[in-house]
Amino acid sequence: MTAPVRVCGVPRILPFLPASPAAAALAATRGALTTVAAAPGDSPAGYVYGTDSGYPFRCHSSVPYLEPKGICSKGTEGNYGAYVGEAGSWANWQGCTTAGLNWLQTNYNAAQANAAAKDGLGAAPYWFMAGPGRDPGYNGTTAEATAWGAAQAKQMITQGLGNAYSLPYVFEDIENAGAPPDENGWNTIWTGPCTQTTRGSTIPAAVDFATFQGFRNYIQANSAYAPAVYSAGGGGYGSWTGIFGSGFTLRTTAEWTFTNESTHVTFPSGFANRYATALFFAGAPAQCQLAWQFSGGNGDLNAYGGDYDQINGNNASVTRCE
Repeated sequence: MTAPVRVCGVPRILPFLPASPAAAALAATRGALTTVAAAPGDSPAGYVYGTDSGYPFRCHSSVPYLEPKGICSKGTEGNYGAYVGEAGSWANWQGCTTAGLNWLQTNYNAAQANAAAKDGLGAAPYWFMAGPGRDPGYNGTTAEATAWGAAQAKQMITQGLGNAYSLPYVFEDIENAGAPPDENGWNTIWTGPCTQTTRGSTIPAAVDFATFQGFRNYIQANSAYAPAVYSAGGGGYGSWTGIFGSGFTLRTTAEWTFTNESTHVTFPSGFANRYATALFFAGAPAQCQLAWQFSGGNGDLNAYGGDYDQINGNNASVTRCE
């Protein structure tokens, strides 16, 4: 290290790294997460643009890869700073679907190549999370909910982390589609992981939060990555508050928010553009505010059908938010 680095969490050296050769190449531990270089072309200093999931494609054919202004034929907006892809999903894990994941290998490759050239932050994975209402062993207790969250994290570590990631986070994707019944099991209890029959329409907030914590704590204790969470600010059914209520705050988990979003692909400066401003959740302090999906998800579709993000690279190596 050439200068002091802020680290989130108590520094610990862990013996575990994901088993695949590619992931093992990361060679990161809790006590020495790599300081990430920020890409030029964004503002203010340290922020970068990126994309997530299955579209759009990054631009250019070599380093530095570039961020599309919607699509590459419309021009570019600075370097391609980051990619976050769906590396695992509860529905695939439980055999409820054979559909592929929202993963774009070319964008992963480009983000990692830019990071290696110090032109960006690199890639990170997310797991599409099931709430306790999709747990086949659901019994209404926080102990069972914690185990259900941990089981998903274990699956992510053993099966979903087959790549190395320069952006050293694993994101829990927590969403409920915005209206009941909740297919993902945060606000609705189902008779099994894949059924379409409900047996309850309310889940205690503490049980939901135990599922979140089970995943988060397992990632922290058993991998070289830091836990992070994707959800929404605001007070609607599909927000963090709509799932967990207002009684749970987050002080030690990096956040990626999908509110407020816009149908316009207007690139923001400092988590704001003329159409929207990022709204984080659960009382997160500034150091936890890592990323904003400013266009493309949550039903606010743009003309290009893609997901566009801004990431605060100044927070990218921070794993304790205080």
